[in-house]
Amino acid sequence: MADQPVARWKRWQWAVVLVVLLAFLGGAWWLWQRVYSQLSADEQFRLSDTTLLVTPQPPWIDAATNVKADVLRDATLHQITLWDDQAVLRVARAFELHPWVRRVVRASKQPPGVIHVELEYRRPIALVEVLFNDVLSYEPVDADGVILPEDLFHRRPELVDDYLKITVDYALPTVPVGAVWNDERVTGAARLAALLENHWKAWALSRIAVSADLAVDRHPVFELRTRGLSRIRWGHAPGQEPKGEPPADRKLAWIAGYVREHGPLDRPNQPAVVLDVRSDTGLQIVPAGEPQPNPE
Repeated sequence: MADQPVARWKRWQWAVVLVVLLAFLGGAWWLWQRVYSQLSADEQFRLSDTTLLVTPQPPWIDAATNVKADVLRDATLHQITLWDDQAVLRVARAFELHPWVRRVVRASKQPPGVIHVELEYRRPIALVEVLFNDVLSYEPVDADGVILPEDLFHRRPELVDDYLKITVDYALPTVPVGAVWNDERVTGAARLAALLENHWKAWALSRIAVSADLAVDRHPVFELRTRGLSRIRWGHAPGQEPKGEPPADRKLAWIAGYVREHGPLDRPNQPAVVLDVRSDTGLQIVPAGEPQPNPE
């Protein structure tokens, strides 16, 4: 019987300890909420232009465009506190939505209280010709066929000559900037433009056109054209070659060999030529029969 009062006393002790512990935790939580609320209202603990470090923009993005400022504003990132566990994830997802961002390579918190974001920016690879109110205009796309902002080309129209053109049907895109152009002809031509990036000027090429005359299946077939009358019957987009059509790297090697031996396709006072690289048998040369115009 003597053990019963001792047992009851121990239970009361544990009950008191539990009540005190709960009171302490509750008080600590209440205090943290008060402190968190006050600190969250303090601008120095929020994400800002100075506490967000981003990969510098490349020169092909218009200087009037500020990717970091756009994301801070549009995603209301200034409301994020730097100690928020989800801060880095929220910042990374916000940058992934910007049309100039191809991917977020890495995002991390770094001392002293900053978030660093390493970006891979999208790069225009070609200009798609479109008609707007019967006026020829251009929509820049990257190698993935993603539509990019055209601000720089409006401000500096002379840059248009620095890019291959893509000629399809002159129709405007039906998706917004930052989305993939929903036309296989455009995306295929964009991949081809990326392949030709280091060659097209030396070969005197001007545009990539879809050729209905050369079509053999449901996939688009392309022709490379110069400013004059010469052209190259290329075939399918890289990676879509049917059986019997050589891969893109072999086609490039054939054309490069021709240019080394004969020079650019457009040569003043020389007949225009047609090259055909669609057959495994090799490059075929077909004279177009008309002289090239003299350059102006």
